[in-house]
Amino acid sequence: MITDEIREKINRGEIYEEELRILIYSFAQTISRTARKLFKRKEIEDDAFIDYFKVETIRSFMGMIPAFFYLYLDLDEKLKEILDLKVLKTITDYAEYHKKRKNLSYHIDRMIFRNLKVKEGEIYVLDTFIVPVDLNKRRNGKKILQGTFDAEFVFDSLKGTTVGYIVTVLINLSNLSLVDVKIFSKKTSKVKIWDEMVIKNLGTLNGKIKAVIADAGFSCYKVYEMSMSYRIVPIVKPKNNLKKLERIIKAMPVNFDWLNSRYSSVFDDLVKDLNEIIKMTLQSISNYEDFAEMRAEIEILFKATKALFGLKDLHIYYRDLAIPRITMCLYAGSLFMQFCMENGLKADVIIEHLRRRRL
Repeated sequence: MITDEIREKINRGEIYEEELRILIYSFAQTISRTARKLFKRKEIEDDAFIDYFKVETIRSFMGMIPAFFYLYLDLDEKLKEILDLKVLKTITDYAEYHKKRKNLSYHIDRMIFRNLKVKEGEIYVLDTFIVPVDLNKRRNGKKILQGTFDAEFVFDSLKGTTVGYIVTVLINLSNLSLVDVKIFSKKTSKVKIWDEMVIKNLGTLNGKIKAVIADAGFSCYKVYEMSMSYRIVPIVKPKNNLKKLERIIKAMPVNFDWLNSRYSSVFDDLVKDLNEIIKMTLQSISNYEDFAEMRAEIEILFKATKALFGLKDLHIYYRDLAIPRITMCLYAGSLFMQFCMENGLKADVIIEHLRRRRL
């Protein structure tokens, strides 16, 4: 249990053996409870997946490879009791299941679907980031260009040109839960990404109004048109020529689908709402920087995912195998952020401390 005294020490960066042990036990309890609640099904295979998720999350958090983690687990009865592994009780069990990771997509899809019964009317964030892989650029450069691997040459603002995946995530900002995770080619247009990630997940013709924050890469008329037609306020960092953009948004036409008899009785209300959405969109364009603090929370989530849960350098070169792994890491990162929020802990302090321990 994280007492006030322990919380204050952790937030000051005074994370010694006792504080770290309590932190690990408390986070493991959260993971074990959440995994059982969200993923449980009748099939035995699901028990194995639940165990796999718990082991991957906690061993990554502790900075241990699987073999060492299982050795440690044999010595720590309390942690073993908290995790309560049903199927993957030994390193041999784990290794056998790990070989089947190509089958994880089925479980990942259901995991995300169950977690996505989120409240409507909240603010979401759409963001992209680079997940590098350890392909040798010189030795495999020609194969990468020819498309032998799904990983591509991409530009990372920190590393420059590297080999990896462009991952796009849609996150519910209220509780930092994942809505969707996809890998897109660098050739994919921003409009297509917005349609796949935002419109298909959040769009509605007469439901509650939602807002989505995104960077300047998604600033184009088509994105605004698509969003407002489906009752979404696009809080997108504006590019140049704001006056022209404002004129276009103010002239936003009604959605022709509203003329369908199904919506005819509420047509006037929908038009009224559209005018409100236009007003909110114009305000967000003018005051985009006010949302910078909200986006900062997402950056901490990405930092946690890379520093603690294995996305710093991926060893998977094909998209169908990479996306389950990336999703699991992001899911673990979001649960870590929720854990910190619930316990009043400073996530960035914990991340930095654990990162330094692993250098």
